[in-house]
Amino acid sequence: MKRSFLIYTLLLISTAVFADNKAGGSVDVKSLHPVRVEDQMHITGEIVLDSLTLSSNRVLVLTPILEDANGHAAQFRSVMLTGRSQHYVFLRQGNDNYPDALEARRYNGKAQSLIYDEKTSVEPWMNGNNTSLRIAVDTCGCGNLIGSNDVILPGTKAPNTGLFMRDVLCPFVMPNASESPELFVEGAAYVTYELDSITLKPHLFNNPRELMKIYNDIEKVKNDTLVSITQVSIHGFASPEGPYDHNTYLARERAKTLLNWVKNECADNNVKVGQFNSDFTTENWEGLIDSLNNHPEMANRDAILELAKSDIEPDLRNETIKKKFPTQYRYILKNWYPYLRHADYKVGFRLGQVSIEQIKQLIKTRPQVLSLNQFMLAAQTYELGSEEFNQVFDVAVRMYPDDPTANVNAACAALMNGNTEAAENYLKKAGETPEALNARGVLALQQKRYAAAEAFFKEAQAAGLKEATKNLNLLNSIR
Repeated sequence: MKRSFLIYTLLLISTAVFADNKAGGSVDVKSLHPVRVEDQMHITGEIVLDSLTLSSNRVLVLTPILEDANGHAAQFRSVMLTGRSQHYVFLRQGNDNYPDALEARRYNGKAQSLIYDEKTSVEPWMNGNNTSLRIAVDTCGCGNLIGSNDVILPGTKAPNTGLFMRDVLCPFVMPNASESPELFVEGAAYVTYELDSITLKPHLFNNPRELMKIYNDIEKVKNDTLVSITQVSIHGFASPEGPYDHNTYLARERAKTLLNWVKNECADNNVKVGQFNSDFTTENWEGLIDSLNNHPEMANRDAILELAKSDIEPDLRNETIKKKFPTQYRYILKNWYPYLRHADYKVGFRLGQVSIEQIKQLIKTRPQVLSLNQFMLAAQTYELGSEEFNQVFDVAVRMYPDDPTANVNAACAALMNGNTEAAENYLKKAGETPEALNARGVLALQQKRYAAAEAFFKEAQAAGLKEATKNLNLLNSIR
């Protein structure tokens, strides 16, 4: 189930780095920030330990605390960082001062980070404009959360950009957590076999060149440290020449022998034998049809094309073309059929485990490897309405142009900047969720189409969206 969330600008936090003199180095908590998800307030982000050094018997505890100037406070689950010896102490007996802490052993000198996402119920004071996030630091694990080592991450007020930023609510939608999309490197290999043979001879004719095409594409993906191979597929084709049953045998078995060669050459710890698979198409009529479409100058092309597309039994279809158009058939047999006998290959891959910072970099360089959920995780680290924040949603909707969630979020980002034209286009594909209805109401409100805005807000309100109620009250106050 998708969740909607509203990022309150007053809760956005600035960059901060915690440094502990007793430990050594630093812990980077700059991406930690509060996010409201329906009736829950989350503290989410990444804690980077790359610069931290902990001796074997040291403990370092970080505790996020959301608070305001009137004395309200909400304490979130602590993170306990331990040296080698203290790690095993914690495993044996825990820590009475932090019984539910998230414990992680620090491996000194190595890149290491933790994804933090803890929540509590929303309270009214959390919506105030003087709220800040504090990271309380305990350098002994003894329960003392108050001291000079605390890191204060002040809240920032919303910029004065008019009615929308101050008062109108356009909640974004958190996509379902999902795997990154499976992508493919694809190609065609024109491997040659001896007449009627299914035995692959790697050094025959142009086979070294064709086999290396497959090998090099697999190696290229294997050497990409950010992704993992999901499958290697071979799909074999035979030409329409010869009996259909025999062509079935050739297409199937040649695909298998080619796959076996690829397995032997490429299977290792990065791509397992079980990830290889083969399939076949008995006769490549689609390839013949494409060739005919690309050669309109051929005599009797349209008549041959009509036969190639017909439902006539394959052997009779080929024989009819041969008898009716012998000159053209001899040309096709010599020049086209050899290329119809080939193997398509496909190397599937998917993005592996990556940090928030890596996701943010991939948005700029390889956004196609990211899931919609990963785009949203990155967006939450930027200031609401900033150029970087808006860019995330712009790229996300270009990667997922027909996805309703991507479109409603892009619409909300556009509305924040007063770009009603872009928002209107996005909302055409945003679906009929409560958030989409509410966004259409916000658009209508910005366009001063008050009757339409009221209708959309009421529909979203009836669907259970709380923000629509506030928008309705605002609408009634300005009409």
